Parts: sequence; structure tokens; C-alpha cells
Amino acid sequence: MKSLVRMQKRRKGRSSRLCTCTSPPAQPASSSLLSWCITSHSFGCPLYVSEQRVIHLGTRYVICNRLLRFSVNASLNIAYGAGGLSINPQLNFRAVVPDDAPVFKALSDAVKKMHKSPDTAIIDDTTKVILQLFRAGKASPTDSLSDGQTILHVLLRWIHPENPQWDVSLWQRYREMLITLIEAGVSLGSLNDRSESPLDVVLSSICFFGRLEPTNVMSICLCLLQKGALVTPAWAGGIDNQVMKSNWLITILATHCGIEYLDFPEKYLLHVTRSKQDLYAAMAQEKSPELLFRCLEWPMGLYTLIREGYKPSRRVLQTACEYDCEGAVNVLLGERRFNIGRSELTSPKAARQQTTKLIVAALANKRRRLQALAETHLPSETLSQLGIRSDCLMGFNAAAVCARLRANSVSIRRDLMEGKGWLIYNGGWWGCKSADLLWDAGFRNIDETDEQGFTALMHTPQYPESVHQFLPLLIYAQWLVSHGANIYHPRQEAPALHYLAENVGLSLDNDWIFGLCQESYYRESLNHMPAGCVEVVRKILLDEGTDKCCCPCSFNGCSALTRLLAGLYREHKLWNKLELLLWAWETLVRYAFPECERLWHTQSSRVLRYCTFEKMDLTHTCRNHRYRESKDQDDIIDILEAQKESTDLFEALVAEFEAEYNQMGVPLPEFLRSHWLQRMKMVLERQSVPNQEYMDRVREIGVVLEDCQNVE
Repeated sequence: MKSLVRMQKRRKGRSSRLCTCTSPPAQPASSSLLSWCITSHSFGCPLYVSEQRVIHLGTRYVICNRLLRFSVNASLNIAYGAGGLSINPQLNFRAVVPDDAPVFKALSDAVKKMHKSPDTAIIDDTTKVILQLFRAGKASPTDSLSDGQTILHVLLRWIHPENPQWDVSLWQRYREMLITLIEAGVSLGSLNDRSESPLDVVLSSICFFGRLEPTNVMSICLCLLQKGALVTPAWAGGIDNQVMKSNWLITILATHCGIEYLDFPEKYLLHVTRSKQDLYAAMAQEKSPELLFRCLEWPMGLYTLIREGYKPSRRVLQTACEYDCEGAVNVLLGERRFNIGRSELTSPKAARQQTTKLIVAALANKRRRLQALAETHLPSETLSQLGIRSDCLMGFNAAAVCARLRANSVSIRRDLMEGKGWLIYNGGWWGCKSADLLWDAGFRNIDETDEQGFTALMHTPQYPESVHQFLPLLIYAQWLVSHGANIYHPRQEAPALHYLAENVGLSLDNDWIFGLCQESYYRESLNHMPAGCVEVVRKILLDEGTDKCCCPCSFNGCSALTRLLAGLYREHKLWNKLELLLWAWETLVRYAFPECERLWHTQSSRVLRYCTFEKMDLTHTCRNHRYRESKDQDDIIDILEAQKESTDLFEALVAEFEAEYNQMGVPLPEFLRSHWLQRMKMVLERQSVPNQEYMDRVREIGVVLEDCQNVE
């Protein structure tokens, strides 16, 4: 990698020096007339004076007159310190155009077309229109909107992760368009009211979304940099995940464009240059913990910082796990005692097994030491009460063990402390491979419960949205069952199977909503599922066990199938729930029972009852559903009395549907799509028309009702 010498030479030629403080502590103070920002610069910043700290007080107002087409940016900066006081007023005048000015309207129309159907002809036509506007005097290359957005600011927003993928010819034509407009006089270095250069807009979008293919984008960036575009480090500020994203983008910039074009302070380039000289220079400028995040991809630099007195927080370790910085995790675990918990365990993705191994090994080691401490200082009766077993490492009960040890005045090292219990196997989105590591490390209590009585099998894994949820949930549930999880473990009169069924419904609902329910994908994936998954699905569909609910949605209590339907119906009321239900039902039934005609008939009564209940929008009085408020007996009685008339109609409809279904002899999905749906529409339309008794009561309270036939 090239040295920073050429970059330093470029810096000396710059007329302005940007603040290099990391998130300088700006403290806003306001009154009814003024709004001030008080900024204190740190050692190493070009705006810092070594003899005495300099305090800057600044305020800025932007006055825009769209009628006269100008903008005035007025600012006042007061610098106090270094033995003196300076007051620097500044007044900037900028011509502005309205949002619907010809050149910006042309760009707006073009981006809509490009988003809908990208075509090189759109780019060519837009370029011609803009150049014609320049020649006719109807637009100027220096035109800007009231917020400071120039033509290039707007044009570069075409590079966006949400836009359709462009082919090579589109990128080439877009690049030619940029060059043509730059040669026509469009400004490369103008900053908008948020102090962003046009190129900053592109980099901010990439850094935020992180989904752009870099080659074509970086060729655009290199072209603009070679023509004098300005990149400021403002978009790369902050700590934690934003630092890791900016590190990733800076690496791409340095690789494709060359490090000499990056006019950044040394700290932004540490993971690229990996120079100890640059590291010590950055350390001399600031003592911010951001340097630790900047060096997560450079283990030797991280080790140096720790040896120089930097104390990494737990968040540093979590970020290293999240971004699979194996070397950094090794250094952090070796140099500092961390209290490892759920966040570190769930950070690594399933494919990042090496990082996961390090975390699991460290967690197991700490639990062994805590268990040895408990066995030394607590009597055997207490150990038995706390659930400590010689054949199993502590899980959720570790917090209770710590509390008992402290009550007995036993000193516990900080990294061994557990303030709040957490289930070891709750969070199965990381995959069965990580669960295998935990099992092999000695965590064998699969059915341990949390403070609310939930087991890992009952919990809903926190999968990211817009990713497949049903298949990994089913695989992980099968893993838990195969390692000893009891599907009939009770909680509030309902077995674990009921909670699992509801989670399955929720996961299928997610896959449907986010368009992830492609038949080919599901059919192929289900054919390669572990053998035990079939048994789990069969239990959900066929188990006749019920809880003690008295809700009409399910006859004689809720079953696992009822809970599955509840998960499907939980959210997204505006979506076509019938099609979702039928897709989910057919997916599960055809997977578990290839010869499914018998099952259609076996489960028809429960499915018809629940669908009719939801279609009539009746109120549930279920007791054990996780996402519904628990109701006491008095509330249940009041609800049942209030909707007695509707419930009577509901029961009559269910009896009617069951009789007609048995008589027609068609598959359940076909019956629901045709006869049931049409009949329910008729019932609901009839219910929406007020009867004479209702209208008489309304008139009694003074409401004037008009005849609908007289209303146009």
C-alpha cells in the first residue's frame, strides 16, 4: 500500500482544514432569538491551540427567498481562548432556483423513468435537455436548490441501493453524462446546507445501506476524484457499527481509487495502512475509544492500543463478534476480562464458526469457574435448590447463584458476575452448528426455564425481517427436541408444543408478507430437511391436546393447530389472510402427509371454526396466547355476554359450513375459496346494514338519519 507522504503533500495545498476531532462535543444553547452551538476542540485538531483550549460559539441562519431566487447564509463565530477573543461574522450569497426549475425537473422526471425501467436512452435524452437549457440561458451549471443541493448532488443520488441493477452500458453512459456536465461547468466542490459534497452523498448512501456492488460505483468515484471532487470525512464519523461500515468503504476507496486521493486524518486509514507510525500519530491527536473500533481489523494495532492504556468496552467485543474479526476477538479475550453474555453469543452469524468457538469457549470457562466457586462455598442443599448439576454447566440459574454467593459475602470477580439470567439456547437464529458448540462445551440443560416459565422451545427467535424464517425455525426446533427438549413441558396450562405452533405460524406469516414463499424454494428445501422435522410438523397438525381456554375460536380449548392459526392471523389485517392460510396449510400438510386427503377431513372442523371466527372479527378470550392480553374471568364473562348475538350466529354458521363441507366432498382449500368465502361475504354485508331497532335508538339520542336513496 502506498504511503501517506503523497496524501500529506495534497493536504498542504488545501486552503481549508477540516476539524479532525471525533464527534466534537457540540453543546447547543438556544433562546427565543438565537440558537448557538458551543464547540470545544481537542488536542491534535487543526482548530486547537496548544497554549490554551479554544472555545467556539457559533450560530448560522439560512434565509432563502424563492421569489427573488437567492439564498443568504449568515453565520457568526466567536472563538475564545489562547489568550484572545475573535469574532468572525460571515455572509454568503448564493443564487437558488425553485424545486420545479427546468433543470431539476428534467432530473426528477428522468430518475423516475430510470427507477421504473433503466435505459441508456433516458440518460442520453436528459443530458441533451440539460445542455440545451444551459445554451438557452434557462438554467446555469451553478444552479442550486434552497437547501444547497446542486445539479451534481441530485444527479449522484441516482446511485442508490434501492434502484434496479444497472448493466455495464448503463454505468458507462451515466459516467459519460457526469463528465459532460462537469466539462460544462457543473460544480464538483460545492457543499450543501449539511456540509456534504456531491461525492459525500454517494459514499453516505453506500455506507448506510452497504449493498452496492463496488466496482462500477468506485469507477465513478475515481473519475470524479481525478477531476477534483472533494471527499470529506464527515460521513465516516461515529463509533460502533458505523465505524466498521466506513472502514469497509474506505478500504474499497483505497483499493479502487488510490489512497493518495483520501484527504483523511490518520485514524480513518489505520486499517488500510496498518502503520504503527500512523497509529501513534492518531493516539497523539485523541484518546477516543473510536480508535479501538478502527483497529478491529488490525489485531496488532488493537493490541498496541490496549498496551498503551486504552480500555476496550464490552461493545468493542460485541462489534468484533458481529463483524467476525477473529483476530480482534482473540486479542480482546486474552487482554481483558469481559462478562460474556447473550449479545456476544448471538453476534456471530452461523457461518462464522471460528469466532463463535472463541466466545463459547470463553463462556464455558467462566461458568466452570463460577460453578467451582459455588460448590466450594455453598452447601449441597442450596446447590440442589439452585439446580446446579455436576453433568451440566449453569445456564439461566447463573444469576441466582451469583446472588446467593453475594448474600453469603463471597467475593466474585466482575467478569464472572451475572446480574440477570438468560436462556443459553434462546436465540436459535444463529443455527444448529453454534448450538452444537454449546452442547459440546457442557451446556446440557435444554429445558431450563426463565423467570416467566418459558423454555427455549417456547421462545420466538429474533430473526431479521425479510429473510426466510420458517425453515430455520423448524430445523432449530427439531434440534432442540432431538437433544431432549420436551414438547409437552407445561406453562400456564399450555404445553411447549402450543407455543412452538404459534411461532411456526408467525414465521410463515413473515415469509408470506416479504414475498419469500416461492413454491420451488420451499419444495426443494423441505425435501432436504432433517428427518425429525416431519415429526414436529405432524405433532402440530394432529395433536389433540388442548388448554383450558373458553374462547369460541376453538372447540373445548385451544389446540396446537389453533395456535398455528393464531400465529398466521396475528398481524397484517389488510392482507389476504385466506390465501396466506391456505398456502401455509398446504405447505405443511403436503410436507408432513403426502397423501393429504384424509387430513383435510380430519382437521376441517377446527380450521372452519377459526377462519369463521376471525372473519367475523369477534373478540378472543384465549388465556395463554403470548401476544394477546390475558383476561380475567370477569372480563371473559363480559365479552361473551356483549357479543352473545354474534356468537350465536357464529355457531350456526360453523354448523352450516361443517354440514355443507361433508356433503360437497371437495378438498378443504377449494371449499374455503368458493362456498365459504361467498357465504361469509353475504353474512358480513347483511350485518353492516342497520336494522330498524338500531335506527330507532339512534334517533332517540337526536341523530337525524337521511334516506340513503336520497343521498347522491
